[in-house]
Amino acid sequence: MLTFQRSFADGSGLGAIIADKLQRRCDVVNRGFSGYNTNLAKIILPQVFTKENLENVAGMVIMLGSNDAALKEDFKLNQHVPLVEYRKNLEDIVSYLTAHGLPKERIILVSPPPIDYDRWNVVCATELGRAFERANIDQYAHAVYEVAKAQGTLFGDLYERMTTGRDWKSDLNDGLHLGRGGAAVFVDVLWPIIERLLKPYPQVYPTWTDIDFRNPSLPPYLQLSFSEGCALGATLADKLQRRCDVVNRGFAGYNTNLAKLILPQVFTNETLENVAGMIIMFGSNDSALKEDHEWNMHVPLAEYWEN
Repeated sequence: MLTFQRSFADGSGLGAIIADKLQRRCDVVNRGFSGYNTNLAKIILPQVFTKENLENVAGMVIMLGSNDAALKEDFKLNQHVPLVEYRKNLEDIVSYLTAHGLPKERIILVSPPPIDYDRWNVVCATELGRAFERANIDQYAHAVYEVAKAQGTLFGDLYERMTTGRDWKSDLNDGLHLGRGGAAVFVDVLWPIIERLLKPYPQVYPTWTDIDFRNPSLPPYLQLSFSEGCALGATLADKLQRRCDVVNRGFAGYNTNLAKLILPQVFTNETLENVAGMIIMFGSNDSALKEDHEWNMHVPLAEYWEN
């Protein structure tokens, strides 16, 4: 499952929430480009997504538009894209992806969230020395719906969901980027769509409560899963955007004995070939006290060390 969007602020945890919900079903790769508009997205598209890396994609979430909605001003950082051009850019992005093997039925276009203009201008004036004015985000949000309908892709209406019966300004981190509340709304919008897309992709390893830890065996991805509130994966992905992908493979309740069992299926020579680095964290489950029941995750210290 891929996401392609301008970046989310560190605090939203969106990538971590989705990865947690999809653990042992598919990898979630966030490809965020802070400050990019659809003009830039089109330019980098052939380098970011090729026929080869789109081959096994279960679905792609695309959300662009918050930067395009900047007011037109004459300075080099002005991100403004006229509404008609924005719509055409989205159509071109969808056309490129389908031409390179990703069916339109697996593409989810998402409308950008509302913007708290006053709050965002204060942030920009403080951090960048000037305001980055935005306006008419509702028109850009509606344009996404129109493109999705015309192109036959899936559609998630984040703008509508956030602005209907909610104090949506509190869902934003800084007036523009999603905070924890906004991320939760985003997941609520996406989840029914993702569930339909992933029906052919069952969970490949059992939930820890279905395992007898006294005699573990697993059918024919490495760390504990992080809770939805942690946002670690999203934070790392945001810091490493445009440098490398961050893939979280978490296994709730697994200890190092189970990790050893699944290791050959999760990591092969092929999947490790272009890995820049791997973070491994185990021990919280292994340190459970030894008790005689099937869910006891205890691993003696010497065995944990050897594992």
